[in-house]
Amino acid sequence: MRLDKTILQRLAVRADVTDYVRIIARAHAGTPLGMGFGKSRFSSPKDKFRLLYLAQDPMTAVAETIVRDRFQGRAERVIFQEEFDRYSVAAVRNPGPLFLLDLRYEGANLLGVSTDAVRTRAQASGRRLSQDIYDPTRRRGIRLRGSQSVRIGR
Repeated sequence: MRLDKTILQRLAVRADVTDYVRIIARAHAGTPLGMGFGKSRFSSPKDKFRLLYLAQDPMTAVAETIVRDRFQGRAERVIFQEEFDRYSVAAVRNPGPLFLLDLRYEGANLLGVSTDAVRTRAQASGRRLSQDIYDPTRRRGIRLRGSQSVRIGR
């Protein structure tokens, strides 16, 4: 997909990453910023970059990391304390601002990207989108859903 450079520039936002948080498995608490070539919604299908998912607040981090889609179609919505005990919260600060591509509102539509890429459980569209953004621009990340951010690393 060829993305319009003018629209990409218009959607670039400055994000001061101070006191952002990340929920990680307690087993990885010693390396809270560890990133690998995973297979998440915005991972590189070509393994060209790694991801670091961050949230502006703990509630969003819990919703994205622990809760996600697990209660879909279920009447009982319970998470036991023992499950929370398997995770740690890491505070993340970046010394300077990051410039992210803001896809929270009409960004995907302006770029002509299917909303499946940013809003659906299917991950292939999001992976293609992140690769299409990364290849020509080396953009450092994507901002989604109000308070959740994704940083694309190298």
